[in-house]
Amino acid sequence: MSALPANAVSSPWKRYLLPASACVALAACAAGIAVFLDRDDTHSEQAVAAISRRDVFGPGTLNGSAPGDSLNKPRAPAVLRPPRGLASSDGRQLLINPALHEVFDFFLLQQGGANADVDLRDYLEASLPHPACIQAMEIFEHYQAYMRAHDSLLSSQNFGDVGSAVPVPDIGRLVAWREQRDRMRLGMLGEQVVSVWYREDDNRFAEALEALRQRVGNAATAMASAKDGQGMNQAGEEELQEIVASEIKSFSARQQEQTLWAAHFQTYADAAARIRRESGPSPAEREGKIRELLESLFATEADRQRARDLGP
Repeated sequence: MSALPANAVSSPWKRYLLPASACVALAACAAGIAVFLDRDDTHSEQAVAAISRRDVFGPGTLNGSAPGDSLNKPRAPAVLRPPRGLASSDGRQLLINPALHEVFDFFLLQQGGANADVDLRDYLEASLPHPACIQAMEIFEHYQAYMRAHDSLLSSQNFGDVGSAVPVPDIGRLVAWREQRDRMRLGMLGEQVVSVWYREDDNRFAEALEALRQRVGNAATAMASAKDGQGMNQAGEEELQEIVASEIKSFSARQQEQTLWAAHFQTYADAAARIRRESGPSPAEREGKIRELLESLFATEADRQRARDLGP
């Protein structure tokens, strides 16, 4: 982080000022310096305000929710905040890191809506110095274009929905999809962004494709395996199906999933805060209510743990 200019708080004091007034002014300046110096570690108030001005979780009441609160009600200042980690170099140039990808997806997928790109731009301007902010906005424009092109190309493949109970598509079609997607991704986002954002997922997908090849080649042997072995193979196939399903999922589907999760999370956060304020039940009873709430709102333990980590 660049050093604070030496003259940032050096204004000449008038001799006729009362000592008490000078102390107040000096305290205010010191507080301002502390906020500035802490900017790299916490979200600035301006950045948080940029995403808390609007109700971003969508209209109506969440059907089936335990609390049943309207999602259009005014909310407390954002409980669900953008991921941390945006960074710039000493020369105020943007550092390409996974956090930049996570911030983009937070605004474009989890919040979505007509104002998502405006909120993101406000957040970038409040979180990054000028050169880095401009660079981030350029990548953002390319990323939006990539999302549209990705979904258009994916729709032409007609993969359909792949779940734990649905066979994966033909291995040849998956390989062809991966090659087309990777060429498009590299051309639209550039080598540096692709390497930082997608390397781990690409390696996992490559391993899954190789495992699928081996499964097809050894199909006859697998059919003759023992019952326990079949159980192990079934578990392995489900894991492969999850990987494939993730790799052939559209951004549109991801947005629907993420906005729904955010709505459930906000309902959970509001209700859990009320439960913890209850004076009648014991602490153990309050925690029991919160566990029931989590189970009613989130289908998987991973989603429940994510809510615990982010919640009140």
